[in-house]
Amino acid sequence: MPQRTVLLRTTILAVFLLLLPDAAWAQVNLSGQVRFSDGSPATAVGVFAYDALNNSSYFHTTTDASGQYGLQVPAGTYDVGVQLFSGTFAGSEILVASGSFTNDTALDLVTHDIVLSGRILENSGLPSAYAQILGNGTSGSMHATADFQGLFSVRVLPGTYTGMRIVGNLQSLCWMEQLPDEALSNSLYKDYQFPELFECEVPMRVDGLSGGGDGRDESQPMDPPPNPPSDPGGDGLE
Repeated sequence: MPQRTVLLRTTILAVFLLLLPDAAWAQVNLSGQVRFSDGSPATAVGVFAYDALNNSSYFHTTTDASGQYGLQVPAGTYDVGVQLFSGTFAGSEILVASGSFTNDTALDLVTHDIVLSGRILENSGLPSAYAQILGNGTSGSMHATADFQGLFSVRVLPGTYTGMRIVGNLQSLCWMEQLPDEALSNSLYKDYQFPELFECEVPMRVDGLSGGGDGRDESQPMDPPPNPPSDPGGDGLE
């Protein structure tokens, strides 16, 4: 390419960049505190800003011990939301949909989380120590383990959870039992009980191993939450 042509193109590009408005260069800071629905600080929660107009740029940070966060993004329009990844639940929700940010903004966020808690019981009614409850929802997935008294508690996002199931311990007569879909919109305390042995979907063999199932290891760690969710979850503002 002739040197004169290269010089001309470089000059045109430089003039174009100089004519861009200041907003095209501006960086804005989003900062504030993330809290759970009960008012407690949301520690180690992901905060993201997603370019809603261009369906492209993605920015992410993590809250500190007091739920505080800071995120620098180019001025523009973004979906802002949170990612929860506690070890018992992985999910995300958009709290501000298509928000326009042209200046530094103080933005406190409140998640719409609820708590599912209760007991996992053997068919005898006794606690099923260290049994597990699992399910996949529209906003994330849960995988909680009960304590020695069969008690469990997991913070989740509202939605309909499918593939619900309880998985027993080595002393359980049932290894796994499928549960009906669960529509969760508010915090709920509920007992889940294994059926009689002859009604078990997957009974436990006498050697302590599963008598069926798909061969998956239900104790494996959960995958990180999706980035970002497709449906807004309210304005999330306080």
